Amino acid sequence: MRRVARTVLSALILASNMLVQPASSQGSEVAPGYTENQVKAAFVGHLFNFITFPDGHAAEYICTTEETAFTQNIAAVLAAAPTLKVEIHIMSAADIYASERCNVVLAQTLTASLISQNAQRDVPVLTISDQPGFARQGGMIELERRPSRVGLIINRARAETAGFTLSSKLLRLATIVSTAGGESDES
Repeated sequence: MRRVARTVLSALILASNMLVQPASSQGSEVAPGYTENQVKAAFVGHLFNFITFPDGHAAEYICTTEETAFTQNIAAVLAAAPTLKVEIHIMSAADIYASERCNVVLAQTLTASLISQNAQRDVPVLTISDQPGFARQGGMIELERRPSRVGLIINRARAETAGFTLSSKLLRLATIVSTAGGESDES
């Protein structure tokens, strides 16, 4: 079990340190041979190894509102790791928040009302986005593009209030923020 955790952590660290090409070169590759969306998708696939869902549940359904290159790459990562047993579903925002099955929401567009709706649900939902400012505005995990790599920004308080337990290994890789916008000293 420890060997598997170390291997997954190594892959996550490797993904976080891969160089990202400038945004102007859409479809450009991340060294060695991966696009930015592929690296972000790998992050999403590996996150579930470092997050414990409330009440012993596991990630099962990632719900999002549109199909993009990013969501296609996540689907490919999930298909390559069948032991995760996580599916990605495209549906309307109203359907996402009405569904009891969606326990991970990939927020393609950042709106305060969607985050607010999520916070009011009885079923805990892990929220993930690559939209700038997502974690500071109440989302849980933000994939941040940095000049030389992809990083994680985590709103630890929001995730823990919803009942999620975040691995200390994951927290060491992330910048921790609060909803109010102030960074914690845990980055």
